[in-house]
Amino acid sequence: MIHRATIIFFFAAFLQSALFALHAQSVPEAEEDNTDPAKTESAAEDAHRLPFDPALIGLPDFPETLASPKDYAKAQALIESRLAKLDQHETKGKPDKTRDTQEEGPADEPGEDQQSGQASGIVPFLQELLLAVKQGAVLVARQQDVGDSLADEKDQLDKLQSQGLERKPPYPLAMLDQLRSDLGMANHTAEVNDQRRAQVQEQVDKSAKELAAVMSKRRSLRDRVAEADDAVTRRSLEMSLETARIDTLVALQRHDNALAQQGLTRQEHALTTAQSAVLERKIALAQGDVVFTHEALTSRLAEVQTREDALLAKINTLTGSVETAETALFQARQHLQNGEKSTSRNILEARVRAREAELLTARKGLEYRGRVKSFAKTARIALNRRYSLWQGADQKQWPTWLRDAQVTLREIGKDRDFTLSDLSSLQSLQLALSNRLATPDLDPGVRKAVQQRMAAIQVQSQLAEAILLAQDQERSLVQRLLLDLEPRVRERSLDQWLDQARDQLAKWWDSEIAIVQDNGIHVRDVVTVFVVFILVYFVVWLLQLFLRRSLLPKLAAGDMPGEGGEQTGPERQTLRVLVSPLIRNTSRLFVLLVALYAAMTVSGLGRGAVQEWLWTLLVLALDLQIGIWATASMVDLFKRKRKRDRKERDDPSAVTGYGLLLFFIRVGIWVMVGVSILSYFHYPVTGLIGALGIGGIAVAFAVQNILSDVFNSMAISLDKPFRVGDFIVAGEIVGVIENIGVKTTRIKSLPGELVVMSNTNLLGSCIHNYKHMRERRVVFKIRVVYETPAEKIERIPRIIADIIRAQARARFDRAHFFEYGDFSLVFEVVYYIYGADYVVYMDTQQAINLAIYHRFQEEGISFAYPTQELILRQAPEAAGLA
Repeated sequence: MIHRATIIFFFAAFLQSALFALHAQSVPEAEEDNTDPAKTESAAEDAHRLPFDPALIGLPDFPETLASPKDYAKAQALIESRLAKLDQHETKGKPDKTRDTQEEGPADEPGEDQQSGQASGIVPFLQELLLAVKQGAVLVARQQDVGDSLADEKDQLDKLQSQGLERKPPYPLAMLDQLRSDLGMANHTAEVNDQRRAQVQEQVDKSAKELAAVMSKRRSLRDRVAEADDAVTRRSLEMSLETARIDTLVALQRHDNALAQQGLTRQEHALTTAQSAVLERKIALAQGDVVFTHEALTSRLAEVQTREDALLAKINTLTGSVETAETALFQARQHLQNGEKSTSRNILEARVRAREAELLTARKGLEYRGRVKSFAKTARIALNRRYSLWQGADQKQWPTWLRDAQVTLREIGKDRDFTLSDLSSLQSLQLALSNRLATPDLDPGVRKAVQQRMAAIQVQSQLAEAILLAQDQERSLVQRLLLDLEPRVRERSLDQWLDQARDQLAKWWDSEIAIVQDNGIHVRDVVTVFVVFILVYFVVWLLQLFLRRSLLPKLAAGDMPGEGGEQTGPERQTLRVLVSPLIRNTSRLFVLLVALYAAMTVSGLGRGAVQEWLWTLLVLALDLQIGIWATASMVDLFKRKRKRDRKERDDPSAVTGYGLLLFFIRVGIWVMVGVSILSYFHYPVTGLIGALGIGGIAVAFAVQNILSDVFNSMAISLDKPFRVGDFIVAGEIVGVIENIGVKTTRIKSLPGELVVMSNTNLLGSCIHNYKHMRERRVVFKIRVVYETPAEKIERIPRIIADIIRAQARARFDRAHFFEYGDFSLVFEVVYYIYGADYVVYMDTQQAINLAIYHRFQEEGISFAYPTQELILRQAPEAAGLA
């Protein structure tokens, strides 16, 4: 793709040419002797594709478009002729009089140079132009060759499609290998071409930018020449303008070369694609008729043996004895350590480095001998397997051979990367030593030692290169085996696959993967461990899930209140307390350890010390799990107890009491768990328990009062004599409970102060709790005078009953003529007030009293009040005297 700058440039040139063409007829021709170079160049832009007339730089008839080899030859001849004339002019030291003035337009000879310096100034630009033209000629020739090759490949592909291969079957295996090798090279070439496309595009973009910059510079100089008034300045600008024109032609030709290179890259890609198609077609046609005879196998094995012998001989020739090299290195180090008066230390150190390199070379020779043997063995295996493959033998082994070939290729790749890294390091070291040898003042002794070291490193490089070649040959053989195996393995029948899989599974099942304490661990043991582990874990998880969804809902039904507010199913509650922790609070770690122990025991891997360790872990996990279960059971039990009714759930004192009680229970549970674990490890816990008991007694005596209040707090929480918010009377204390703590209880008394009492003193007094009073029984008496008539006395109970029944918060019980009092007839009345609110009671009592007062006034019944009547009686005699 042409860069945006290139498109803009050509579009501007085309637009400018079009504008000049519209006015071409109105512009008169100028006289040759008076032609302005700037105007001449503008006129050239009107008439030619080039931005100026080539005659202005001494290249008349320069082709406007270089498209064919003929055009390039013509342009090359013009440039060479111009260079020859300039060279002749500079040699003679005379001005070139091929043109009368610099301002002339096109002429038969190149333009006139004002001085010999100008001739020498444009020669480098003309040489660059000549080089660019030659490069373009090569690209055009290459395009023609590639186009011809592409046409030939297409014809060959059509011929293969219609007629097949020229050679008659059967075909030797070497022919198939060669076709595959050629196909691999073609594919590699295609990949390289794909990578070059980006580079070529960068070259096109860069040449377009350079062309635009040169064009801008030339136009600027042209305008300055047209505006110059001074002859000297004008002459200098004209010289610069001429070099700019040649530089413009160079930039234009380079841009054309970049575009040609881009087109050539596309053609080469098409050619490699066509070549790959031809090779693939040949491989497809030949593959079915390929034979691999025993004679061919013998010949190939002989070639492998020959290469092996030649490579070993080369290694033996290049490398010496390890013992000899070690002896020489030992002596060199001894000389360095002891020192020699006639030899400097730098020379001795250089000799040590040289001897080390020679020893390393000898050791590398031993290493490379082993690798060559391995390569030859791999090559023989690959050839023998290919022979069996093409004969159709050992079909059950084909999948195994395929996997082995894949593994071998990966190993060869890793080995090759290591060899390349080693070779790169050797090359870097060689470069460093070469730079050191280039030092002029290097001591002769040091120079000789460095040369010896460099010779040893050179031998190592040769060995590495030989090994790389052997690795490539080995990889080629393995790749060919892999290419033969893959389609055949895919085409195998199902029965063959099953047989192969059965055999492989049997080998895999009995294979040994590790050795622990001289005991082999087989695949079957590991698989058994895994299966049993998963089975046990899955069964436990499934059982937990089943119990959680089926049993727990049924047990939870026992917690629901039945009729009358009582709990139903106490057996279910007990069973829930025991079963719920087992279902909900079983640790995953405990289940994992149980599953692991079962798996290791069943598989037979848990033997000896391993079984002892597993059993110890299982016991520890069981003790901890029992502690978790017991703690969860106690928590669940207390939660059930607290959830008996809503009031207990909202009671803050219950939270404190239950929390404290649960704390002591948890401490006791985990103390027992700890003692159990210590007992398992045979720790003498008797003395520990005794020490804890004595210490506990001492602590109990020290904090006796505090513990008394703490346990009384627990008694309050469990026995519930009162709760927060209850109105109580305890001795002289009358008030509402505000808070029940661990040691004290706070009471808000009726006068308003806050009374703080210890729990021990509070429980030691008689407590009257009015919070739980559902009805208040009220008894009062009414006294009427003795003078009340009998019929009114009989109506008094009915009047009182009617008045009490009229009250919304009262329930009438009875009203009776109770007794004859000292000064009145006494009636006793009993009724009940719903609730314990004292204010409600007083409001109801007031309403009853007022109603009785009004009714008695209406009935004419008088209330009695305490009076004393004195009756004076006279004796009969006294009465007579009176």
